[in-house]
Amino acid sequence: MKRTRLIPAFLLVVLAACQSPAGEPQEAVLLSKATVTHGTSFGMCGGYCVSELVVDGRTVTFTERSHGYDPAPRTRQVEITAAEAARIASLATLANVRPVAGVHGCPDCADGGAEWIEVKTSADSVKATYQFGHDLDRIAELQRELRALRERFPR
Repeated sequence: MKRTRLIPAFLLVVLAACQSPAGEPQEAVLLSKATVTHGTSFGMCGGYCVSELVVDGRTVTFTERSHGYDPAPRTRQVEITAAEAARIASLATLANVRPVAGVHGCPDCADGGAEWIEVKTSADSVKATYQFGHDLDRIAELQRELRALRERFPR
């Protein structure tokens, strides 16, 4: 008899654990299981030549570094809204990025710069590298969203 009373209580706890924290959209919670990195690199430059924008859940970390020791790396962070995180999560899936995985064109040739997007989960990783500023049709919306996030960090 005690056992039958515990089953509904156990189910209630399990179901409550399945809900999104703080009422966030489920996509934002799913993004916390994937990390999206958008990077740029310029081979022939001085100063901050390499940058990485990492979206991990609702936290966006932007790091700039040089090819040498000067200037020192610079890292900044912002929090994005649950809706923004959900939008990125819907675009940055392994299924969306996998068809364009690999290298496209001649990234960083003649110092035109390189750009990449990488989606990592605990089980898999996929990366697309392309010429700076060029859009890949399949992921063009994702590219625009990540470039817009990058603009939140003034130079």
